[in-house]
Amino acid sequence: ENSSNGPILVTAVLLIVSFALRQDVITIFALYQFSSYMEANWLTESVHVLLRLPWDLLSDYGEAAVANPVLTKALTSGAAYVAGDLMAQVFEGRRRVETLDLGRCGRNGAAGLLL
Repeated sequence: ENSSNGPILVTAVLLIVSFALRQDVITIFALYQFSSYMEANWLTESVHVLLRLPWDLLSDYGEAAVANPVLTKALTSGAAYVAGDLMAQVFEGRRRVETLDLGRCGRNGAAGLLL
C-alpha cells in the first residue's frame, strides 16, 4: 500500500524545486545562449545568479505576503504542518520512505492551510 511513496515524494520535491528555480534556470539558459556576445564568463555569471537565490526567494515571499497576505500565510502554515508531520513520523521510527503515511501528511497540511 505505501510502497509508492518514493515516486510521490520525488515528484513533489522536483515540482517545488522547479517552481523555486524557474526564473533562475531561464536566466542561466539565456546567459549560456548569448555567451558568445558577452564579455563576462557565462558560468561565473550563472553562479552569481544561484548565489542570489535565497535573497530572491525571500523577496518574492515578502511581495506575496503584501499582495495576498491570507493566501501566503495559509500556504506557509500548510507547508510547515506537512514538514512538521514528516519530521514527527521520522522521530516515530518511520525512517524508510515506504513507511511514511502520506495521507496523514496531507491531512495535516490541509489542517494547517485551513486553520
